[in-house]
Parts: sequence; C-alpha cells; structure tokens
Amino acid sequence: MRQIIYGPICMLQDPRFVKYDSALDKWYLDENAVNIEFCAVANAGADGIRLLPWGVWAGRPSPG
Repeated sequence: MRQIIYGPICMLQDPRFVKYDSALDKWYLDENAVNIEFCAVANAGADGIRLLPWGVWAGRPSPG
C-alpha cells in the first residue's frame, strides 16, 4: 500500500501555529491554524503525517 506522508519538520517553531500571549506570559498552539493546514494537506491527498515538533538545530522559542 502506497502512502503520501506530510512531514512538517519543526511545526512548533513556525509562528503560524505557535503564538505567544505576553499578557499571560504563555505560549499556545493556534488550533484553528493547525486545522486549516491539516485539512489542506488531506485535501491534497496526504493520508499520513510525520511530525517532529522541534528542530534540533535551534532552541525552543522564548519570549522577547
């Protein structure tokens, strides 16, 4: 069986999906943006996702 896999390497370092709320001093995942991305990927024919949340070459995001 052939699969088409979508593999965003460092999705949680992408500012389209992870936002910082300075008033609460917290990071959060923009679930609506992720849903839109994954729906587009599924509609393009992918039937699987490989996700490596953090790139190994950069630190995790920090405010400021």
